Amino acid sequence: MALSNGWKSTATLVVGGLIGVVLAPAIAPTLGRMARPAAKAGIKAGLVLFERGRVAAAEIRETVEDITAEVQAELHEERAMHRSETAELQTSPGPDVVH
Repeated sequence: MALSNGWKSTATLVVGGLIGVVLAPAIAPTLGRMARPAAKAGIKAGLVLFERGRVAAAEIRETVEDITAEVQAELHEERAMHRSETAELQTSPGPDVVH
């Protein structure tokens, strides 16, 4: 009985293969026509996502540049204040100097 089932499976595969070979030339163009719109839609979706990613990256870059400029300005201001305080201490007389 196992041999009988094995032969049936093999025969089914052979017949299916022959039908596929005979019908492939008729079916292939139809599948090709159906696959083209799907491929175009996939490529279009990919391009749209790429563009959105580019815009998001540009916005992030701009934000980081703005924050960096603000921090640099704050550091410059802090250094200037520190220099003026240091200069003031060096030019003013100490508490034990009598006039």
